[in-house]
Amino acid sequence: MLKKPNFKNFLLYGAFFFIMYSCTIDEGGNAGPPGADSVTEGIEAKVDNTPWKAFNYSGYLCGKQLTITGLDSALGNITLTINDTIIGKTYELNSSSSHWATYIPSNSTDIYTTYSNLYAGGIVYLSSFSKDSLVASGSFIFYVYNNRTKKTITISSGGFTNVSYTKENYPSSGIRAYIGGKLWTSSISKGKISNEFITIESENTKGEKLYFKICSRFKGTYALNSNNCNIAMYYTASNDTIPYLSSDSPVVDGKMVVTEITSDSLAQGSFICLLYRASDKKFVQITQGVFNGIKLSR
Repeated sequence: MLKKPNFKNFLLYGAFFFIMYSCTIDEGGNAGPPGADSVTEGIEAKVDNTPWKAFNYSGYLCGKQLTITGLDSALGNITLTINDTIIGKTYELNSSSSHWATYIPSNSTDIYTTYSNLYAGGIVYLSSFSKDSLVASGSFIFYVYNNRTKKTITISSGGFTNVSYTKENYPSSGIRAYIGGKLWTSSISKGKISNEFITIESENTKGEKLYFKICSRFKGTYALNSNNCNIAMYYTASNDTIPYLSSDSPVVDGKMVVTEITSDSLAQGSFICLLYRASDKKFVQITQGVFNGIKLSR
């Protein structure tokens, strides 16, 4: 489906090429806003034109999913996730792509994303990625939106330089994610496929469960919110009967990317979502989700 063009897209690409010429990241130069001091390692950007610099930053690689995250104590957290690591490639961030970025302001629980609105989005450019020294560099610019505040925030002049990343175990069959900031890995996973839908169920050793239903049998990127029939659920225990849901609040959002379904019905992909439980009015954020080798039975 073609997206309606908008003026912000032209601004994004124009600003991105300005960053590329102003910040010589792949030459080891400045990763921050034009005019800033030379940065040899770290993450810098502007949040609504205010300089942002991470005092704490890190990277993670799980399969092909690369996540770069940084925290500025005054301005909050920026996280980038791209589901590939091709050097010299530009990755689009929007509601239909398989990549995303989030921003959480300081002293806030509101999560602004590149997929919550058609006018959010942006780009990440990966200028270097070393499998030997385990470091990555690149640049970024994007708009993020929050469904509760109905506000858009601009992240511009962004760059990450020589950020070290940790290689994490990629599941041979199952799910790995961070739920509420804690690593979650499945011990049991299964799936189903029909002409109308795909379902994936996983449980860890503590009895916590993840469940996804996608109203399609094809590869693609699918929204997880109250505006469609796709569903994500999280149960906190084996005897839990009231899950966190992607459909119980207009302010939650997420997406699931079905990257591959092999000829023998093994599913692979990634996901991110904010879920809500109406019984106690609590939210839970699920990030850096990947799944691999899950058999889809009929």
